[in-house]
Parts: sequence; C-alpha cells; structure tokens
Amino acid sequence: MTTEDVTLQATDLYPAPKAGTKLAVREHYTRGEQSEGCEDGKPAMHCVQMLAAGQMPSLPPAGGNITDFVYISVYEPASNGAYFLGELDKFVHVSPQRFDSVLAKGSGPCGLTVAVKGTSGESIELPCIDAKGTMHVKTAAIPAAGSIDVAI
Repeated sequence: MTTEDVTLQATDLYPAPKAGTKLAVREHYTRGEQSEGCEDGKPAMHCVQMLAAGQMPSLPPAGGNITDFVYISVYEPASNGAYFLGELDKFVHVSPQRFDSVLAKGSGPCGLTVAVKGTSGESIELPCIDAKGTMHVKTAAIPAAGSIDVAI
C-alpha cells in the first residue's frame, strides 16, 4: 500500500543476499492486474527485471487503499548463474511441499536439476532463466511414483 517508491535493503530479505549478487525481480500483481507470463526462448526481461550486481529491488507506489497492492518475488541465482522461478501460478513459487531440491547440475539449458513432487499424471511448468538471460520453460509430467528429477 505504499504511496511512494520504497527501495529494499539487503536486510529486508532473508537470508540477505551476498554482496554483489545479481537479483531478479518479478512483479506478479499490481493494482489488480496480473503481469505477463514468461515465454520459453524469449529474453528474461519480458517477465522479470534483472538487477545489476548489488542493486536492490524497488517497490513502486501502489496506492493507499487496501485493494491497491504490488506482489513481487525476488530471485537469487544458483551458483551457476541460473535462476529457478518455480510455479508462477502459485502464491508460494518454490515450496518444500512441491520441490525437494534445486541443484546447479544437469544437462538442460539452465544447468539445473529440480526434484519435483506431485500427483501421478499431474503436469507442471518449470521456468528458469539461464546465465545469459534467456527464459526456458520445461513441462514435466509427474509419474506414478509421485516424484521426478527434471533437468532444465
């Protein structure tokens, strides 16, 4: 409900990002409108704001009414420079109920392997941004076992 720009400080995030970290920020909802989706193969700048090293996110003014709000997610890169965005259609994008791990290893374009849990037959989109700033979206089907490791 801010009425003026607010720049976050490192201590506003937990855990605080390491000095010089390049964060990514996605605005999901603002003043009742959902932001655009992330498309496979497109530059990440179409769905997230890539900040310069050490730059902290700024929250735009949203109004002053309880129905005027901005919902943002702040992403920190994996050790290989890729960003895993999680389930963008959920309020909590990366939860332990859905993801057991996100590891910086794998043969996919982002070099990440994600351990996903779910219901047999369920399909889930897994968006990530590679170290060069390109969006990749992989769709995974949950097998009968209820979990799968996905290279993205």
